[in-house]
Amino acid sequence: MKHFGIAILAAGVCCSAALASDLNMSVKADKSGTNTVEVAPDEVFTFYIEGLLSDDMNEGLALVGFNLHFTGGPLAVNTVDIPMGDISCGNPMPNFVKPEGITNPAGYRGTLIGDDLIQVGGAQNTINNTMSNAPFPIGMVLTGIAQTGGDAPCGTAVIASGTLTAPSGEGAYTLELSELFANVITFEETGGVFWAAEAAGVGTIDNLTVNVTVACPPDNNVVASTVDSTILGIKSLWRTKNNLFILTFNDAVASLPGAGDILIQEMLDDGLYGDDLSSNFSFVSVDVNGVKIKDTSVDGVLADDTWYAIRNATDCDGIGNFLIQTYVQVGDQDGNGFVTPIDVGNVNAGAIGPLADDSRFDIDGNGFGTPFDVGITNANQGPPPPKPTGH
Repeated sequence: MKHFGIAILAAGVCCSAALASDLNMSVKADKSGTNTVEVAPDEVFTFYIEGLLSDDMNEGLALVGFNLHFTGGPLAVNTVDIPMGDISCGNPMPNFVKPEGITNPAGYRGTLIGDDLIQVGGAQNTINNTMSNAPFPIGMVLTGIAQTGGDAPCGTAVIASGTLTAPSGEGAYTLELSELFANVITFEETGGVFWAAEAAGVGTIDNLTVNVTVACPPDNNVVASTVDSTILGIKSLWRTKNNLFILTFNDAVASLPGAGDILIQEMLDDGLYGDDLSSNFSFVSVDVNGVKIKDTSVDGVLADDTWYAIRNATDCDGIGNFLIQTYVQVGDQDGNGFVTPIDVGNVNAGAIGPLADDSRFDIDGNGFGTPFDVGITNANQGPPPPKPTGH
């Protein structure tokens, strides 16, 4: 919807019914860059709004105005910067700011109505006003603005720039430009008395997509694990309950991941996964580069002879992408993937008194070495389970 400022902006120009040229607009992350920006939650980022006329059947931009809306939250009166600096082909828009030019009553930054900025922009002094008549506009008209052809084209013009703060939540948001209107100086106009102008058509409008994601160090990845089929070769989980594994990273883990950050899922056929079981596990820091993950469910949530995947949910937990595939093979004391009389003998020799938290002699997960560990191992002899298809 166009508001009261249009009458003010249009007052200094004379418009014909013809639409000589179209004005194409693009909201970008950087000058002459792309229409997409990747930012972290709550990060402050800069945007640029560029304009380019579709042909040279004019003498350049005389007036421009548009509305701005951000799907990521409300805009503010200072979202758009006031164009400043020496007026030139490379920096033409200060000529559209009072007193050189003329804007709506709230100024070049636009009027804040609700969450949006209405009528950002301004116009040049195409009426050739002087200070003796009115305090503004009083600037000298610059031709060739946003023009690619003609006698003295200025090329793509940065119509506006500013800063925004990204939303706190991840997702894709858009800084949208709408209700564009513009005038161009009439072709071959000289400005002897005033600079005749005519309406420009609305060309293409390319808005800015703001992708908000939590950035994580790409090199902070798993370099060692107590169970790992992609780094150290297949090594099983060996207990009936309280199974645990330790992930060691190549750099300090900035914040301890927890349930939902690291997924623990049964591997199913056809490359599929079961429900995330990580809520049944505790997560404990080991030094600064490690995370110990232990099944704390009463009866043990991981099933024997079953494959599981351990992987990060997203790049949002301070660690890089990783995938570990392992299986539960109760009684596999030596970690070779088979339960044999060798494992039975090892457990029998080591099943004495309290055992370390990560001891592979503790088969039933109660923290002690007892004859029960030997009996479980003896009863569970056999090869590893086949890996599900598609993984």
